[in-house]
Amino acid sequence: MRPWKTMKNIIAATVLCALLLAAPAVSQAQSKHALGTIAVSPDNSTLIAAGYNRVMYVCNPADLSVKQRIFLEIIPYDASFSNDGKSLAIVSSDRFVNIYDTATWEKKVEIEKAQDVVFAHGSNELVVMHATNYGDKNAQPIAVYDMSTGEKKREASFEIEGYAIGTNEDASQVVLMSRPKTDETEPNEKTPKELKDLERAEFELKHDGKTSEVLWLDGELKQTNRNKTYYSDSGTNHVFVRDNIATHLVYRNRCAEFTPEGETKLFKTGTSFNYGMGVSRDMKTIAAGGLAMGMIMNTETKTSTSFKHSRLPGFPEYFYGFAIGPDGVSYGGTSAWRIIKISAEGKVISETPIF
Repeated sequence: MRPWKTMKNIIAATVLCALLLAAPAVSQAQSKHALGTIAVSPDNSTLIAAGYNRVMYVCNPADLSVKQRIFLEIIPYDASFSNDGKSLAIVSSDRFVNIYDTATWEKKVEIEKAQDVVFAHGSNELVVMHATNYGDKNAQPIAVYDMSTGEKKREASFEIEGYAIGTNEDASQVVLMSRPKTDETEPNEKTPKELKDLERAEFELKHDGKTSEVLWLDGELKQTNRNKTYYSDSGTNHVFVRDNIATHLVYRNRCAEFTPEGETKLFKTGTSFNYGMGVSRDMKTIAAGGLAMGMIMNTETKTSTSFKHSRLPGFPEYFYGFAIGPDGVSYGGTSAWRIIKISAEGKVISETPIF
């Protein structure tokens, strides 16, 4: 190979690595070659569903009939309504939060460099972990915005390489999780073959030579606790805080709970893998699913009810996103561009193609 070609390939590989490392947080970076972005208005009058075709379908939650089709231009990764239902915030693949007027569906404002975003519905706020420059590990910016107007209300930065962010219902507690890093104080050992399930997962995490940090903040974004944990993961995830416990949902289903005192506890949802996941506005219910099945879980007791939908011919159909309405009914968007409607008791109500 000619030297200039070798150098060209090295430069290209370096740029690619930089782009991958600076990409949106994996809580948003799940595949949306599916109907994976779902949101239900607080008054239960409107459901929106969107995906990789950049079209938002405005639906009636009762029968899932499509009332409007809006070309968004963006690729949506997540969405939620403001408390009065007059605004809709959509997180896009290009790391913007776009806030729309739901009367006209005109964009009102956009927030840039949004690496990870969570919704605090009790206070009608967005908590944003902003993107940093490649290689900058010493100034992770976080900000809180009004969910209706996009107005920045408070901000701070921390010496941590942020991986994911979570909040409680009114943004009075915020949790920032770091990316895993090599830790020489943690052993690196093979996992005994006889270990199974969560016992196996815990051993692997405690003996992989990696640790991460959990940073706890108050409502003014002041640090209250900072703990090292043996836990680390990558892939699709979602973080939220309820009753002084931070819950981390992940695709590989070795999920975890963290306390401000530094305790870590693993748990699993009622599915094999969490391709799609969603949390109710009050953070009392989790919905998640994968291949042709899903589950509804109580966040406090971790008890769950599983459900299955009918199989379609051809390539397997996966869940890629969930929303939970104010009446406890869940809506799961799939890779076959269907919405599966599930009762609060975990029974499939309907299976509707959206087009």
